[in-house]
Amino acid sequence: NEYKSYLRMGSEESEVEITTTSQYAHLLKSYSSQYGTLNAAYSLQKIEGPPSSLYTCGDLTSSTVFRTYGPWWLTLPQHEVYKPIGRTPSWFKSHDFIEVELKDPMYITQIKVFETFSPGGLVRILVSDYQTEIPTLNLSKWKTIWRGSPQHITPQQYRIFIPKLPKHSKKSIAVKYVRFEFNSMLCDYYHELDAVEFIGYPRTQGDTAADYLKKRLFSEVKISIPLKMMENLNIREKKRIPKKNTTQKVDALEKPNYFEILPDELINLILSYLTEFKDIMEARLTCTLLNTSIIAQIKPELNLQPYFNTVKGHHLEKILEERSDLQKLNLSWCGVNHYISQKSFETAFSYATSLTELSIRNCTFVDNDIMKILGDSCSQLKYLDMFHAAEGRLLDIRNLYKFTNLEYLDISMCHFNELGKTVVMFDHLKNIKWFLAGGTIMKYLDEVWNDILQNIAANCTGFRGLNLWRHPFLPNLYKFMFHYGETLQYLDVGWCGSQFKGGDLNGGYNYNTDTRPNWDEFFKDISRATPNMEVVVFTAVRPIMSTETLTAMGRNWPKLRQLDLLGAKNVTFDGLVGLLTEAKNLQFLDISYTTHDMNVRLFQQLQEIFPKCDIKCIVLGMMPFVLRHEDVSKYEVEEA
Repeated sequence: NEYKSYLRMGSEESEVEITTTSQYAHLLKSYSSQYGTLNAAYSLQKIEGPPSSLYTCGDLTSSTVFRTYGPWWLTLPQHEVYKPIGRTPSWFKSHDFIEVELKDPMYITQIKVFETFSPGGLVRILVSDYQTEIPTLNLSKWKTIWRGSPQHITPQQYRIFIPKLPKHSKKSIAVKYVRFEFNSMLCDYYHELDAVEFIGYPRTQGDTAADYLKKRLFSEVKISIPLKMMENLNIREKKRIPKKNTTQKVDALEKPNYFEILPDELINLILSYLTEFKDIMEARLTCTLLNTSIIAQIKPELNLQPYFNTVKGHHLEKILEERSDLQKLNLSWCGVNHYISQKSFETAFSYATSLTELSIRNCTFVDNDIMKILGDSCSQLKYLDMFHAAEGRLLDIRNLYKFTNLEYLDISMCHFNELGKTVVMFDHLKNIKWFLAGGTIMKYLDEVWNDILQNIAANCTGFRGLNLWRHPFLPNLYKFMFHYGETLQYLDVGWCGSQFKGGDLNGGYNYNTDTRPNWDEFFKDISRATPNMEVVVFTAVRPIMSTETLTAMGRNWPKLRQLDLLGAKNVTFDGLVGLLTEAKNLQFLDISYTTHDMNVRLFQQLQEIFPKCDIKCIVLGMMPFVLRHEDVSKYEVEEA
């Protein structure tokens, strides 16, 4: 569509005739987590290109889906032992993200987010030019252009969400990359996306605006609004009282420093409005009072994740140098745009000898050199979360051997080599009690995970939680569960269908014969052997579970709070009633795609009988459904 647009630039106003264009995400650049695997169902790569399921609502394998939704993943047993690190400011609500690249840089005027199922999770949009515009001014950081709150939207519906973006101004940039951040806490099921569309005008038609921007930016000294406001505060230092027997005069009528008489709580509230980390660091230099207040907020633990787009290596150096007693540090998402170099990381962590808990989730700068630095500096670590760190870069498993005090290790979605060394990893990590490796790739061979289970059982005592999501070859899982028995609290073997193939079970079950094993007895035995289990994920475990088996599982797991049976075969209504009757503490149950007999009426009846349990059920044949074309317009939801 061609139209005339007025571009307001300061006091000037010029009329420019431009042609709007639209484009979809060209490439997926980065992401926090995903339910599927790359190039497969539910992959985040599905966000690339135009909608593949336009106007279709449902749980679709062609959609982009994150690994978690709702509050359940925050209430896992390990989170009762290891609390979130540091204070999270109220304005930061993000839990997941995707970054996409546009094929052609453009000045964005509108964004459309195509949500196919359980909408309402989008909470923030950031953009970056990444040196496509005015590179000498270092504008390659993420800039927030929209912020919202998570929504609970019922009933399930297809939605094209159109957030309200700021109008074109002197701060507009020709966007090359866009980052979408999500919070699915209020979603009733997995938040599913089909595509994102960007509407605006190309950089080639924004020459007038771009030239003006360059002149203004080169001629003006930039300073953030919070710092401008702080300049007006009277927070100067007190004058020092001269020593006796000196001729120095003292100003007895010195103007009082009103800022310092404020309560600490109010000072901390004021400082919380500094949303960019560079502003916080610069505010420290204003006076001793602010420096003391900011350093005091760090305490023994610090959460830098909310400031991921502004934290740089020299910031990290200053913090760890001044707070060498820091015990817990959250660096998740940090290091974008090469802001943290290996040299600055090594300098910073030379002071971090007291760290006991560290999170480097989704830190793209992580490589083998970084892991060696951590191993040399942080030998006291008990908690290490490196979920999807290194972003596909191959890591050497031997770099983990130095963390001999580790009790919690999350290497989910990481890529490792040196298979021969992997199976002896727990000869060194003998204190491990929580091991999470969902979606982790071991180069050349997946069967190594079966040996890892044996290695854990041979070395680690008091083991409590295991996550091997999407690892297909686990024939010795049953031995592992029997070995640890009463200490096990958490088990995630979703999409590990082959764990029930091969091997020789205790009690004489032989999986190498043509005779169908007694699945009922198997599930009864493993539930009887693990009475303290609190969370069990059996997603896509295909063996038939009878009414008697489900009832026994509920009885044998009295502490069970969450159970995922999505895709289990032939689960009966009576079996579910028996399970829910016995498992009185059950708060979450997913029975989607479990049986053809389940229908809306039976599901509603089950929810009415057991209102304290949040039951999830997507029934085959009910989804997906296609919206009528004439109704499409009402599904374009533009933010007020």
